[in-house]
Amino acid sequence: MVSLRVIGRRVVFALGHLIIATVGIAISTAIFFFMLKPVLSLFVSASDLSQSLSLKLQLFPLQSSFGFAAGYCGTLQRNAFSRDASARYVWIIPTIWFMLCFLAWTPSSVFVETRWDHFFWSTIPSSKGFQLLTTLPLLTSASYAFGSYVAVRRAEAS
Repeated sequence: MVSLRVIGRRVVFALGHLIIATVGIAISTAIFFFMLKPVLSLFVSASDLSQSLSLKLQLFPLQSSFGFAAGYCGTLQRNAFSRDASARYVWIIPTIWFMLCFLAWTPSSVFVETRWDHFFWSTIPSSKGFQLLTTLPLLTSASYAFGSYVAVRRAEAS
């Protein structure tokens, strides 16, 4: 029989991984971006940097890469939280949230963007803001879970 302590611990670990994979990745990527802004100014135009366009790229590649790295490196740590299997299932709740929003969204006019544009490809500021609440958590949690999965498989192979 599983004790309440073990169940509570699993719930706390799952919530911890979920928070890291969604909110934590988004915030830490932004912090990292602003720390590197002086170096990036050598390679990227000043107008792009002033608007932080790199953080708003379609499909959020910076945040997804950071999520994969966090999931991978986090799983390699030698503690109970990092080794918990819930890290590989953090994509489920953001996926449900995304699907509910995706299916519930209706365009205000036939002349505006499609559902796919609204959630993935749009550069309209209001749509981009909505993507931060729906698409970004989906992509960062999926990349975090995939990074964790790859780390576990690599550790099992060696």
